[in-house]
Amino acid sequence: MALVIASYSSNVVQSLNQRFDMEEGNEKIEFKLLIPLYMGAGYFALREIIQIISLLSLNVFKLWLYDPSNYLNVAFVVVVMAWTIMMQTGRGQNDSFRIGSAISVTVLWYKLIAYLRNILLDFAVFVRGVVYVVHRLAAFLISLGIILFAFAQMFHTVFQQTERCSQPAPDSNDLIVQEQTRCDASTLEPYCTFWDSFLSVYTMLLGELDEGQFVDSGVAIALFVLFMFLVVILLANVLIAIVTDSYKVIQVSSLSI
Repeated sequence: MALVIASYSSNVVQSLNQRFDMEEGNEKIEFKLLIPLYMGAGYFALREIIQIISLLSLNVFKLWLYDPSNYLNVAFVVVVMAWTIMMQTGRGQNDSFRIGSAISVTVLWYKLIAYLRNILLDFAVFVRGVVYVVHRLAAFLISLGIILFAFAQMFHTVFQQTERCSQPAPDSNDLIVQEQTRCDASTLEPYCTFWDSFLSVYTMLLGELDEGQFVDSGVAIALFVLFMFLVVILLANVLIAIVTDSYKVIQVSSLSI
């Protein structure tokens, strides 16, 4: 499993470098470099086929349908095989291949986690604890999302049509402006669009603060103080309490088994 992930990551990087190279006809990866991927995908595909045949012979194929891990195995085989073929043939648009490769890596690493969960008891308890905590956090996460959206809209409304947001956007083709923007984060106004405002509010939750953004508006300062108390202080501590209590429940239940 680890060999497949390592080979996949290495070949994807090489394929992307070759695809965006100016030299024509250099998009293909040699077959010998892709052998571990074909072997890995073939092994898991063969294992699923044998399992399906066995269950069909026993007239209990519905057991395969009710097991979510089987769908993960199928997704793993499809992803590895499809992207391996694209790397060997050089097919697929470059941008689509890059985005798809980034998404497909999630399937591979999740498959590794599932594999470790099946062979290591302590790891299985840990994964079970994480899943249990996420389920317990459903209501909290929904509430947090609503609050973040509300503050993002409030900050965006406060700064909308102010002097900082009324200035024309810099020319993206100007190399000097690009270098200044890249090197000076203060040139970016975070609350002039709703999604920039939401991203800024989310980073504030994680501790990235720039209180200088609010000094020109008393309303913005009041919202900032309210956000820090309600979200960063109050909700953050509620989150810690929920996670701690939930993980203790999992530990106690695992010891009683």
